Amino acid sequence: MPDNYYQSLFLANYVTHGLARKKIAVVYSKSHYGQSLKSFFVAELAIQGVQPTVSIEVDDNKTDSDEIKENIKSLADSEIIFLAMNYTTAAKTITFIRKNGVDTDFIGSESLGGNHFIQEAGIYANGVYAITPYLPSLFGEASKHYQIDYLSEFQKEP
Repeated sequence: MPDNYYQSLFLANYVTHGLARKKIAVVYSKSHYGQSLKSFFVAELAIQGVQPTVSIEVDDNKTDSDEIKENIKSLADSEIIFLAMNYTTAAKTITFIRKNGVDTDFIGSESLGGNHFIQEAGIYANGVYAITPYLPSLFGEASKHYQIDYLSEFQKEP
């Protein structure tokens, strides 16, 4: 699994180049994980000449924060919302934001890619990009076999 630095750079580049989004909101948790993802992500955006439309810190235990309520219009006007947090906090945050009328796409790290997140977020998991780079050439023989088996079974690259 890539570290927070690499993952944040990958995400920032994917948002700006792969998805061609420039109006990006950032919502991050107070945890070390959330703050490091946010810091690296925002730094990479700055290198590309993009500034977040809004940056909101949430408490892992209180995702229905006043700051989210105060910035709901900025979140709605964004093209995508980057979530820098664990899957439990992300599920609660997305649910709260969606229930407040925001229909914008979300993007986050690998923690949003599993069944645990989907079970927590339910229908609010729709429109969420969970990104982690897959680099089979870095992980040796077992990874090469996995890639061959996957291609054989699904007729596409993993």
